[in-house]
Amino acid sequence: MFVVLLLGNAGSPPDGYAGDPPNNRYCTSCHAGVLNGGPGYVVIRGLPTTYSPGDTFYLSVVVYDTSKQRYGCEMVAKDTLGNVVGSFLTNGPNTQVSYAGYAKHQNAPYATDSFAFGFKYVAPTDYNGPIIFYAVGNAADGNGQNTNDNVYATVDTVHSTVSIAERYREVGVEFVGNSVLIRGRGEFFEVSLYTLNGRRVALFSGIVFGRRRVDVEGRGVVLVRSGRRVWVFKSI
Repeated sequence: MFVVLLLGNAGSPPDGYAGDPPNNRYCTSCHAGVLNGGPGYVVIRGLPTTYSPGDTFYLSVVVYDTSKQRYGCEMVAKDTLGNVVGSFLTNGPNTQVSYAGYAKHQNAPYATDSFAFGFKYVAPTDYNGPIIFYAVGNAADGNGQNTNDNVYATVDTVHSTVSIAERYREVGVEFVGNSVLIRGRGEFFEVSLYTLNGRRVALFSGIVFGRRRVDVEGRGVVLVRSGRRVWVFKSI
């Protein structure tokens, strides 16, 4: 679990325990206690009110609990469909970022009252909808057991500076270079590549809000479907 903090995962928690969808798991999966039931809290500091695609900002996950002495955290940024968006980089001691995009503690530190885990976040360039930040903090007593620890969770949303009118303008599909550029307002799109030997390669399927880029690798015919609408392009 996320921080079996003072046991096997004091070095690093596994992914998927930041309270994020689809599983919505917290450290309480392994640590006894009630979520947000202790005297402390966890907070994400440094979040802007809005963002523009590609923006960089510096964040800290602060775990506060004066009754404990060892701290851990996990955080992830997702879109409204539960996909990881943007990227984290470490920006302080006792931190790391997993290949799946989870920012978390490394070698859970001892501290008095609280600990701030520093990260840098780069906003996505191919998505301009709301970004939802999920974070969990664990405040432990350092006794090597999974009892008497306090787990806290928080969720924050940052909206794009791109206007609603631009984000949800008329649906369209373009083929630029070797990429399919989709503009959607909540429609389901399916993108496939039919190779020169007749093989179908599925490239993307899902709901698109705003803009979505789908890269195409290989030669053949690219077919884009959305309801009864079909777009056909040639990939060379």
